[in-house]
Amino acid sequence: SVVYDVEYCNGYMAVAYGTGVSTATSPDGLAVVSVVSATTGETISEPTYTPAVTGVTVIGSYGSRYFIFFAYDNGSTAITAFYFDTQNPANGWASIGTVAGTTSNAYPAVASHSSGVFIAYGTTAGASRVTVERYTIAGSASSTSIVAAATPGKVSCDVSTGNTLWVAFSQSTNINVVGLNPAN
Repeated sequence: SVVYDVEYCNGYMAVAYGTGVSTATSPDGLAVVSVVSATTGETISEPTYTPAVTGVTVIGSYGSRYFIFFAYDNGSTAITAFYFDTQNPANGWASIGTVAGTTSNAYPAVASHSSGVFIAYGTTAGASRVTVERYTIAGSASSTSIVAAATPGKVSCDVSTGNTLWVAFSQSTNINVVGLNPAN
């Protein structure tokens, strides 16, 4: 097994992991997400298989209430999203829908913010090859495209204490960093 991501929200921990053998460059096996009590370790939501047959699953949280996970599938390069309401844990995970049908082979990255969960991912066509979207349980609340000369090799994002959403991506031997306003 390999751990993809972990996120804390409202007294719970959501953990995404793969069930099969993996390498640093090619995670393998079915992706699973579990929710446990951060206090007792009790399983709150039984392991839920994600749509990513092989790929990676990343988790964010927002509003001191919701987890959102994004499942990236290596085969189709599609990304799908699901949410979990920590105030109604018996409901389990619910689908938000498809984030992107086809992306680059750069795994997505997420950043948690009070207004939603940001996801950054690469695309393979057009002048803007990095997309950043803010997600809530209702779906995409905002989207920003970043101009990039080539398909990114890797993307990453994080929100700073100064309330800037930082997006970094690689292109060949270059690393690019862009600061965005998370309120937009």
